[in-house]
Amino acid sequence: TIETPHFRVLYTREGRDASSAEYARATADALEEVYAAQMQLGFAPPPRDADGRYRAYIADARGSMGYMKPVQIVFDNPNTPNLRERVAARGIFVIDNDFSGMGKKASPESLMRATATHEFNHVVQHGYDSEEGLNWMYEATASWIETVTVGADQDATGYVSKDFGAPELCWTTNTAGHNYAQWTLLQSLADRHGQEIVVALWRSAVRYDGFETMSRTLADVGATIPDALRRWRVQ
Repeated sequence: TIETPHFRVLYTREGRDASSAEYARATADALEEVYAAQMQLGFAPPPRDADGRYRAYIADARGSMGYMKPVQIVFDNPNTPNLRERVAARGIFVIDNDFSGMGKKASPESLMRATATHEFNHVVQHGYDSEEGLNWMYEATASWIETVTVGADQDATGYVSKDFGAPELCWTTNTAGHNYAQWTLLQSLADRHGQEIVVALWRSAVRYDGFETMSRTLADVGATIPDALRRWRVQ
């Protein structure tokens, strides 16, 4: 176990989940870095474990780079005094131990950093709304966050070809992979309204649901969904 100011990282040196102490320490350091970066963007701290930290595991993620699971509905996030959430959840997450067999050109350390910020952002999202009807927001936001928090280590650029290959599909399509690929819509909104628009979306999710989450957020900055989509596709 490695404990940092905000995280409790659990790992093993044995079996299929094995990682080195050096890799575990690098992961713990990366998590502290991305925590600071995401809080600086304006996101609220999500609900914590009883020890005041967020729990992360380093393990074989069974073919994925990592994943997050909500483990307890807390309803109102105690870290947002000016918001009253209805279905905020406390979450834990896994970061893969070696990223082998994934066909990625980047180093394991680089992929670890991209995954650390991606999966922790899912924890952050669930601190606002663990049951958002606009399901697209979960992966789109976590992919976008890679590009603004870990620089050249981001892995999100690899997703965009999926969307570029089928631009006629709705931005809320359930076609596999498009929610990851369409983080570029969030970047387009940030280009026009500032990065705080992405945080505003999640704050809107506390009160609204589905398309209304997006439409209300855009209305606050004098925009509409059709106008935002036109600008995004032109870009």
